[in-house]
Formats: sequence, structure tokens, C-alpha cells
Amino acid sequence: MSDKLDFIIEGGLLATGAGIARVDLGIRGERVAEIAADLDAGRAGRVIDATGKFVLPGVVDVHTHPVYLDDLGGASVSGAHGGVTTMIHYAYARGRGRARPGGGPRGERPGDRLPGG
Repeated sequence: MSDKLDFIIEGGLLATGAGIARVDLGIRGERVAEIAADLDAGRAGRVIDATGKFVLPGVVDVHTHPVYLDDLGGASVSGAHGGVTTMIHYAYARGRGRARPGGGPRGERPGDRLPGG
């Protein structure tokens, strides 16, 4: 392909469900337009050297606690700024493994703001 690219991420280690491969990624607009072993840097307005670095399509955070000092919306915005595309609320035991009538250990419920938060 000879279409102009906005930028190329060059030499990164692309991690996908199929494995890890050293590739270049051609970006046009907000999308990955091409993935190839060696894209022509002259086609891009900017080249980012990712040699030896992992390139991930998004980060999965499997241990979040949005019920403590943040609500789910706030935690999602914070995570997105760090590249998180998927958040999984980490389950935790309350009390001695039993849920208390008021919610969490101090009576809080998901989404509540706690003192100091």
C-alpha cells in the first residue's frame, strides 16, 4: 500500500491473542490502518520508535476497587488516561465472608464517597 499514514509505530512487540510479533503499525486517523514487518517510514508524518517495547491494543486492569474512594465512572476515566480499555472489579470478602446489612465493612455501598476521598 502507498497511502499516506499519520504516523508509524516502528519495531514494537505487538501483543495480541495470537501471540507476540515484532511489527510496525501504520496509524491513520484514530485507527490502525496497517500492520506489517517493515512499513516505509517515508509514508508517515511521524515515526515513533518502539524497538524493544510492547505495543498493546489496550490494557486490562483485573484488580480495581471502584467502591472505595472513587465511583465506577471516575475510575473508568482515570484508567482510560493510562490506556486501560477493560476494568474488572476485584471481588473482596466483607467482614467474615458475610455481607453486612449496610453494604461494605463500614456500611458503604458501591458508588459511595468515603471520608477523605
